[in-house]
Amino acid sequence: QGMISAYRQTAKMMPDNGIQVLMFTHQSGSIWADMANIVWASGLRVTAAWYLVTETDSALREGSYVKGTILLVLRKRLGAKRTNQTDLAYELEEEVAEQIKRLTGMNDTVAADSKRAKDGNLFEDADLQMAGYAAALKVLTKYSIIDGKDMAQEALRPRVSGQKTLVEGLIDFATDTANKMLVPLGLDESVWHDLEPAERFYLKMLEQESHGLNKLD
Repeated sequence: QGMISAYRQTAKMMPDNGIQVLMFTHQSGSIWADMANIVWASGLRVTAAWYLVTETDSALREGSYVKGTILLVLRKRLGAKRTNQTDLAYELEEEVAEQIKRLTGMNDTVAADSKRAKDGNLFEDADLQMAGYAAALKVLTKYSIIDGKDMAQEALRPRVSGQKTLVEGLIDFATDTANKMLVPLGLDESVWHDLEPAERFYLKMLEQESHGLNKLD
């Protein structure tokens, strides 16, 4: 509520063509849903997102920690665009897929001289998943009304323990879409998409091990 109040004030002080740059770092899907709610309730929308690697592996640092941050460009949400969950699902899928392809394309460019195209990645799977979250925010927050619901009002509704909100469900969908894009090297995409989530997880862990990675970020 405090963040909504603060961002609502900054939105009031902005001209209609103004921008804010928000730096956001977290790996939890539920926190990303909170971020979407804050942006919605403040009258803002995400118009661009970019994932930036900010940490490198070091013997001085142990354990699992977030290795990057998301830069979000916020603008005023002018007008009242409407959509429904069915159309939104297609749009989310396209945006998340495009973001993942852009980052994996950079991986491939950097590793062009390597025998294995995925060795020496700029972005690991955890990075790509976070980029998927950011892409989801870009799609979601441009709409004021989803399935007839005013999202600014929905964003202010108190959380009920154990009950998944519309926003959390859509963020989960975006995460699943991102996971489907992380095809292990040498595996046909059609085979990958036919697998159950547990099967994809198992094969993905085998690939991680083959690269010498032994942390579950």
